[in-house]
Amino acid sequence: MASSRPYRPVLHCTAQEYILVNILAKRLINGLYATPLVFVTPPVASLLFTGAQTLLNNLIAEAKGNTAKRIARDAQSVIVFGYINELLLYATPICHGDTVLIESSGFSSNYQPEKLPPPVTEVTSKVVKGTVAGTYKVFLTRRKIKMMINKLPKSHLKNVLYTVQLTTTVDDAASWKNVVEGVASTKLIFTDVVEGEKNWVRVYGVNSAGKGQPNDPFPFTPEVQ
Repeated sequence: MASSRPYRPVLHCTAQEYILVNILAKRLINGLYATPLVFVTPPVASLLFTGAQTLLNNLIAEAKGNTAKRIARDAQSVIVFGYINELLLYATPICHGDTVLIESSGFSSNYQPEKLPPPVTEVTSKVVKGTVAGTYKVFLTRRKIKMMINKLPKSHLKNVLYTVQLTTTVDDAASWKNVVEGVASTKLIFTDVVEGEKNWVRVYGVNSAGKGQPNDPFPFTPEVQ
């Protein structure tokens, strides 16, 4: 969500993007609530907002592999997002176009939504035989990304579709052919290898922001079946 005028504080996230909701909530705790001489009477009490953010933060950490915690996390994100909207309406007339004041509150003074970058390049860790004759499986390892304020949310890293490309002549840019397209898994099964010869495989990802760069070519030599 973004305000229609550039001088207003801006909220660059939606209720579904729980990582961004959590990051912005932390910024408001360290900004708006830490400046009581300017933001005297927030519509959401400090203890209530801090408690809601802490619960969301904990649920994010606990949600991996736990369906009940994921449901609770998403519900808590909606609650925190609602509080943030109340604070946005409260801070707008107080900030009144002062960029420094807007930024000190924890909100953004940039009225244009921040663009997410294309996916980062994953690392090909290994290629093994598939369970079906003539198939192979490439394993990707996601690079660890340090989460910073206003940087890439983890949810964005997960919304990636991968394409696998294969060649036997790695130096020929025109020789790469797609053997898998548009798959979300980081364990990708492919065929069309040239058995008994050295093959190279590479993978690139695509998300809503565009196409990422292919990773480094990974060599392997499939045995003759």
